[in-house]
Amino acid sequence: MKLYYALPLCLLLACGSEQGSERSGNESNDTALARENTKPSSSRESTERIAAEPVTVTVDASSYENPIFLKFEEGLIVAEQDSAWDLSVKRTQFQTNSGTSGDGAIGVFHSGKKDFEAVNECVFDALAYDEELPVPGPPGSGTFSGNPILNDWYDYDFATHSVTSKGDVYLVTDENVCFKLQILGYSRGVFEIRTASLPLP
Repeated sequence: MKLYYALPLCLLLACGSEQGSERSGNESNDTALARENTKPSSSRESTERIAAEPVTVTVDASSYENPIFLKFEEGLIVAEQDSAWDLSVKRTQFQTNSGTSGDGAIGVFHSGKKDFEAVNECVFDALAYDEELPVPGPPGSGTFSGNPILNDWYDYDFATHSVTSKGDVYLVTDENVCFKLQILGYSRGVFEIRTASLPLP
């Protein structure tokens, strides 16, 4: 097991408020907390990747103001100030380093599967990049920059005001990295996320 520690980030992400309270997720022994820094650069050196064992981490994205910037490197870790970032997350809202959110080319593909072990190939077709999305809530709540596929990761129960992961498996990739990702649990902005690298074509 690996432990990843950091302090809360000091960077605002323009998105709206989250609906209601959230349903508890599962606990994990691997922990990734927020690191206080500014938004990292989007540059990345080309790196050869091979398939690796799954890693499960806990990501604290409970701040309503400061997103957590993450990168894939032997799992999912908090991005340093001077490093490339792949994902950012604040409460339920995800960004990738692409499109309206960053200068990178990180795209997301929905595998259509919930069985983590059944997803074994990296896909570069039909990737979704960040764009302006409507903030969850009543019409006219505004927009935020996010990934249209990855931000569909949960179900919201209007009766109980709870957020529950759909358990879908996503591919997060650019020309230098390919990872599969599954959100196992969520509670009040704290995620349990499973990832594993896949070999590049």
